[in-house]
Amino acid sequence: MSLQELVKNNKHWGRSILIFFGVLFLSLFIAEVDYAFKNLKVFFIREMANEVSVEDSLQVLYVPDTLSIPSLQISAPIIYITKKGEGAYSEALARGVVHYPGTAMPGEFGNVYIFGHSSDLPWSIGQYKTIFAPLPQIQNGEKITLTDHAGRQFVYEVFETKVVMPNDLSVLSQYEFKEKLLSVQTSYPLGTALKRFIVLARLLED
Repeated sequence: MSLQELVKNNKHWGRSILIFFGVLFLSLFIAEVDYAFKNLKVFFIREMANEVSVEDSLQVLYVPDTLSIPSLQISAPIIYITKKGEGAYSEALARGVVHYPGTAMPGEFGNVYIFGHSSDLPWSIGQYKTIFAPLPQIQNGEKITLTDHAGRQFVYEVFETKVVMPNDLSVLSQYEFKEKLLSVQTSYPLGTALKRFIVLARLLED
């Protein structure tokens, strides 16, 4: 290869590398902006949301198969799937948050396990790519509401949050079906799948 061809190839690879890192930077920037916007929104509305009674804030939640966290302004459809695997998860996550197959249903004994995105690539399909971006801000005592297929409401109160590794399957425990619990999961930290942020809540019953 001549010196001229070598220089030409180096310039070509140099441009390709610059374009790659440019696209990567732009993707991360867009994800961060969306994340920052969601958290800024939560910061301003949290006090107002906390002043509203649970009954008043949840009156709109008669839509079947919905998850809502009023204090974080999160509301999304719950997508039920029967198959496990990345393909099934990705398709369902584009339409909402996902109920992990084989775990308890809303209101039942056991552990209702629901997971959703905190971030995703800007060009990925779906409007729920950052639905759980504010989730790490949740506090003990805050409420999470689920509705079942019939639209009945079940209010859970948060009592614990934790960060676990992706291979920690203990979070799927059904606790011998002695309690009525809810686990909500998202990827953590933002923009990675290195760990999982888990919220644990217990059903409030009359």
